[in-house]
Amino acid sequence: MPAVMASRTTPPSESILEQSRVKDNITSSGGSIKPDFELVKGFTAEVPDGMVGVLSNHDFIENVEEDANVSTQR
Repeated sequence: MPAVMASRTTPPSESILEQSRVKDNITSSGGSIKPDFELVKGFTAEVPDGMVGVLSNHDFIENVEEDANVSTQR
């Protein structure tokens, strides 16, 4: 299952119900949700292969990208 980061189009306070529906759809399809971000409007999840396209086309989701480690250069 690919691990993805999904970014929201609206602040969490305005979209709690819609975010909950998206996450329920992911888990009912066999995926899993990782902890939410506090500084970034988004969440990470492991999703079934076919779910990446579904998330990308959802009105609530602005961007879906592969989840990856981020580091600074030295």
